[in-house]
Amino acid sequence: MSMIEMSHRQPEFAEITDKLQREFRKFMKVPDDWQVYLMQGGATLQFSGIPINLACHTYGTDAARANYLITGKWTHDSAAEARKYLKVNSVIDTYCGDKTFEDDILDLDRWKFDKKG
Repeated sequence: MSMIEMSHRQPEFAEITDKLQREFRKFMKVPDDWQVYLMQGGATLQFSGIPINLACHTYGTDAARANYLITGKWTHDSAAEARKYLKVNSVIDTYCGDKTFEDDILDLDRWKFDKKG
């Protein structure tokens, strides 16, 4: 049985996560007064995690900005999530449904950076 099939209430699950936390703390030298969270969410969790982390000191101000190169569905979705936390500037947006226009990506004259981003 894999861990994914276990209930989080099973003692075996707790043993695995306790050991993981101990080993992680040791490897990363995490102090005892810090918390370690084990979270699910996969890669798309980072669509919000990264902009929150980058904008943590400027959240809610005009300085909370980022430049995104939108070249496909993943960056399109990532930028949409980031807009909840900061101002997103689309340096270039070549995504149109299921199509990406590679020639447009390579045309650097079309790129529009926000220097504050």
